[in-house]
Amino acid sequence: MTDSREDRHSKKASRLWTASFAVILLLGLALRLVGFDWGLPNRSGLGEPPFHPDEKVGVAQGSRLYSDPTATTFIWGGAFYMRTAQSLRLITLPFADTQEADLGLARTILALRALNILAALATGLLVGWMAHRIAGPSLAALSTALFLFFPGPVLDAHYARPDVLLALLCTISLACAFRFTQRPQPGTLVVGALAGGVATGTMLSGIICFAPLVMAWLEADPDARRHPRRWVAGLIQIGLGGLLGWLLANFEALLAWDAFMGGLGISSRTHNAGNYSLPTTLLGSISLYAFGSLASIAGYVGLVLFIWRRRPGMLTLASSLLAGYFALGRVGGGMMRHLEFIAPATAIVAAYAILAVSDLASTPRARRNWALGLGTFTAVFTLQLSAGYVTPLEMEMDPRDQAGHWLVEHLPSGSKVGVTESFAYDWTFSPRLPSDAPFQRIPLILRVGANTSHYLDLGLDYIVTSNFAVQRTRNAAAQRFIEDLFSQRAYEQVHTTQFSRSPWSLPGALGIRAPGDLFYVTPTFYIFERR
Repeated sequence: MTDSREDRHSKKASRLWTASFAVILLLGLALRLVGFDWGLPNRSGLGEPPFHPDEKVGVAQGSRLYSDPTATTFIWGGAFYMRTAQSLRLITLPFADTQEADLGLARTILALRALNILAALATGLLVGWMAHRIAGPSLAALSTALFLFFPGPVLDAHYARPDVLLALLCTISLACAFRFTQRPQPGTLVVGALAGGVATGTMLSGIICFAPLVMAWLEADPDARRHPRRWVAGLIQIGLGGLLGWLLANFEALLAWDAFMGGLGISSRTHNAGNYSLPTTLLGSISLYAFGSLASIAGYVGLVLFIWRRRPGMLTLASSLLAGYFALGRVGGGMMRHLEFIAPATAIVAAYAILAVSDLASTPRARRNWALGLGTFTAVFTLQLSAGYVTPLEMEMDPRDQAGHWLVEHLPSGSKVGVTESFAYDWTFSPRLPSDAPFQRIPLILRVGANTSHYLDLGLDYIVTSNFAVQRTRNAAAQRFIEDLFSQRAYEQVHTTQFSRSPWSLPGALGIRAPGDLFYVTPTFYIFERR
């Protein structure tokens, strides 16, 4: 009778966890489907490029990967994603509308975003599997929920960029390393090294995959540290697997070696720009937006717990984060997407720290209640952050289109309109204007080295600038121009366009600088009229 009761209880608990995982996966899917067609090219029949600049660049690079590989810039340090983009472009080309300005571009972007969604869900399942092996279904459910609800990864799925695919490849490699600590079979490390090589052939930051592979080997065979031959043999095994994976992902580099080295040089210079000298400087601000403040703080605590407790596989997971922090410390920019490949491990250590708090309770029932309450609160808090960012993409007209409509409706014919340009792809942070607009558009360059001292004296009737230009301009002269403009001595601010459902976040409320890629989906435009 007792066994029967226990069996029923076990089956009921199993069904409950299965239902919980299903709900979490559906919510993660919904977050990525909301605004799925955001910012596609040629949305109004005017031939505009996509809102995110990399979406056009990546497809364009893929389209000439084989026709003229010497002209290809290996912009992410590898060809795997460009090959993927080209394959999807060829698949979607027959279904493209012949009236599109760039045949197949919109369909290719949608296909790449769909690939992002599948990759994110697969990554979430791997996160749940590793977490379950560490501490059971409660950690698995919370880890999966945090990863699928993180604002950064949710927004990254809306961009046809390689970051989400990179995260999946890194997680496959990490899962193999973690599995090796549980059951040391040499083939597991080889598969992990192959996945790490493919990840490196996708983006250079995939190189961090090899740190947990080495740590897993040491965890599973601690005596190897005292035997140089076994140490060297293990490194050779991992290295050869990684090299083979890189060649499979990036064989195009061998066909155009000079182009590949040129792209490698660009990536190297970008990653050594020196904007952030310490990993903590980058992660202390950007992660608050990418993961949410609660999960970010819990992630640091969880990392310490993993290093301190050292249960099987914990040091391997911790090493992946430490390697990621080290790599991020050299990244020359503040983008949430830079943290995508450490998001899976961050979700696990953050969930572990949150549930560890419940261990302080005195009774088993109190521990369960605390774990359920803290876990649910953190997951819901993180979920609402992501929902706040993606809901406007589906529910409202984009501020770029809002600004363009307002200018066409309110400006007198023949007006001279100055539009600030502060980025390499200026259509991203500019209002969408029809080609036959009855006024003259004059670019105001705010990049480093531009002379902006005379912009207010050009006799412009209107000036349009964006929150990106206001918050991200690094040119001292341009900053003075912005300050003079907002002083409203010569120009009066007459209109502002933005999403009415602007998401609230603690970092934003505290005035912490927002990551650059957040401006893609939350642009604000300020329109000034000459007094």
